[in-house]
Amino acid sequence: MLRLGLTFNQQTTVLETTAILATGLFAGGALYISTVEHPARFRMSAESAQRQFQHSYPRAARLQGTLAVVAGGCSLILGVLTRGTKYYVSAAAMLFIPIYTVIAVFPTNNRLLATSSHQLHGTLPQSEAVWPLLRKWGYLHSARLVASFLGLGVLLSAAS
Repeated sequence: MLRLGLTFNQQTTVLETTAILATGLFAGGALYISTVEHPARFRMSAESAQRQFQHSYPRAARLQGTLAVVAGGCSLILGVLTRGTKYYVSAAAMLFIPIYTVIAVFPTNNRLLATSSHQLHGTLPQSEAVWPLLRKWGYLHSARLVASFLGLGVLLSAAS
């Protein structure tokens, strides 16, 4: 029990509500990025698309990273308190996201965030380097989208 002056049921309700909200916000943000923002980059010049990524990604990363950790943490605590398997599944899905991002997505992010053209593409023209990186980034990002909707679906089924 978390000693906040709340009953066990109140504590689990607060944790569950927070987990659902954070997971839902993450999933909604990831869906927006995958279906609206990222495809729009392909309607720009390579230079503009990279610049837009450089401005939007750090902001989105702070928000999405925080939401993933809050959602995963609340789900994990719920799993411990209630011994509910569904909460552990949701926690695993949401805590997978920051780990996956660091291991799998950061190398592509770092190249897209590079300000030096040599860091980005070496000897290739910018457009030949940016487009494959953006396509790869979109593919890598889709795993985060799937994980977040998995986490949300499991949480919602646990809450009902």
